[in-house]
Amino acid sequence: MHEEPAVEVHGLVKRYGTKTAVNGLDLTVARGGVTAVLGPNGAGKTTTIETCEGYLRPDAGTVRVLGLDPSPTPPRCARAWA
Repeated sequence: MHEEPAVEVHGLVKRYGTKTAVNGLDLTVARGGVTAVLGPNGAGKTTTIETCEGYLRPDAGTVRVLGLDPSPTPPRCARAWA
């Protein structure tokens, strides 16, 4: 039986003016797993997490959390995550 991942990120791009913080990230996080996001300062870790949380909109790519688009966080996402 195939279980949908908790988080799916495909081709995520996020820019701040001329600075590219995340460039083409692909990430899949399985349900029930533990995932660490590691890297040096300025690698795009916080930007990636904030995009998955719905605080930021991606400039390109797709983000799905529990099968839903978190950006902007529609009421159905908030209910699903509660």
